[in-house]
Amino acid sequence: MAFETTRTAALAAVDCIVSVGMDAEYQDEDSLNGVLTTSFRVYFNPELTDEVNSAKMDVCEVRGFHWINYVYQAQPSVQAINRKYVEGRMGPLKVCLESEGVDLDDGAVFTNLPMPPSILSMRVAKTVWLNRESNRFS
Repeated sequence: MAFETTRTAALAAVDCIVSVGMDAEYQDEDSLNGVLTTSFRVYFNPELTDEVNSAKMDVCEVRGFHWINYVYQAQPSVQAINRKYVEGRMGPLKVCLESEGVDLDDGAVFTNLPMPPSILSMRVAKTVWLNRESNRFS
């Protein structure tokens, strides 16, 4: 799947969200591993309840974008980039995951980590920051 497919889906969701009276902004993101991804932020209308805001987002099929983006990031070409990136940083990554309570075997490699790569990416993004100069997790 081409990146442009995810971009088109994200832009359509943003346009729809704006058309139903909410604010949203689109953004491309260059991840640490070099894969270009896309996302958008939605700002709930403070004059409406969370339930109404959520219903407006559902009309715009935000979940449709979610699945298109998931397929893009789960495809073999993107996973190969992820694998190369993570395998080059397995030592510090193991320390980080273990400090977060993830049990790892001594021989753990990218392909046998105890969580899917997409979950791993989200967990790493939430718990560590790679200092590009020192190439260390902190």
